[in-house]
Amino acid sequence: MKTVQLTEEEYNRILAFKRDLHMHPELSRKEVQTTAKIRAFLETLPDFSILPLETETGTGIAAQICGEHGKEKSLEIMLRAD
Repeated sequence: MKTVQLTEEEYNRILAFKRDLHMHPELSRKEVQTTAKIRAFLETLPDFSILPLETETGTGIAAQICGEHGKEKSLEIMLRAD
């Protein structure tokens, strides 16, 4: 398995993002601002593509990690956070 080493700047950016999410909790199934923040964060990262996702609540996000030149990778990862 290939591991990725984060720079100090990347680590601090991710840590700040995590802390911001935890400072502004939302009620279950009403995570509108959380979804917006995650979408905005992922849109700043290279090789991420936001996918369409329809849910009853309008919350949640799906993203695809692409390789070089936008090619899809063969590995699939699914994360869920409640």
